[in-house]
Amino acid sequence: MADAKRTTVMKLEEVEGVALTLTMEEVAVLRAVLGRVGGSVQRSPRKHVDAIRKTLDEVVPSFYPQEGDPTHLLTGTLRFSEARKFVTGMSF
Repeated sequence: MADAKRTTVMKLEEVEGVALTLTMEEVAVLRAVLGRVGGSVQRSPRKHVDAIRKTLDEVVPSFYPQEGDPTHLLTGTLRFSEARKFVTGMSF
């Protein structure tokens, strides 16, 4: 008699990346800038912005630093347009 069991397998893949070391003040500035980025989460590079913000939030509490938070110094927003079909080599 045949027996089957459904399982989930984690697939690991090697990807090229960059390790970045930031001071807490630099983290605060990066978080402030990333908070001003708009665009489609599905059809633009905005999805990468959200992934970076999520990773920062996991490592550094979002309330740091309360004093001197640069968010209030920003004006305007950044907005990604939707990626066009002819873009090659990019996974948006």
